[in-house]
Amino acid sequence: MHDRVRIIEKEAFDGCVQLKSIKLLDVRVIKDYAFGGTMQLHGVEFGEELHTIGHMAFAHSSLEYVKLPKVRVLNSSAFYACEKLVKVDLSEDLETIHPLVFARCPHLERISLPLRPNIFQDHSVFNVYDDELDLLDNDNWIYNRHALSRVDLVGGSTAQLPRYIW
Repeated sequence: MHDRVRIIEKEAFDGCVQLKSIKLLDVRVIKDYAFGGTMQLHGVEFGEELHTIGHMAFAHSSLEYVKLPKVRVLNSSAFYACEKLVKVDLSEDLETIHPLVFARCPHLERISLPLRPNIFQDHSVFNVYDDELDLLDNDNWIYNRHALSRVDLVGGSTAQLPRYIW
């Protein structure tokens, strides 16, 4: 991608079903639905400039691993239904995770999260609505049953994770 591109606009690559990989080294903002429906997108290289990922920006892509070195804001459903996603490394700079960021990511095994107070805007980061995969808890929230087996808390001071984050 051109080194002067700083913003990927809303729906810029939405539905580009043949897109397989992309480098976003100088991009600072990825807007809503920018890569939604890119079902063959398996490789994305993020640079140090990226600080915001929009709503459903990578929904329904085939990403397997995501490393976000400097991202500060993950908007709702940013990686919704990335069914091949296995591992996520989030930046110590991350300030805000909105709801449903990793909803319907049934193969997500490992995630590293910064240890920071008030990082979660809602306790439903992994929340999904699918009768075959979910459980209903006492508060009527439905939660994803996925492969998550390891959470690494990195940096920061002390923080309390919400009770129903997973």
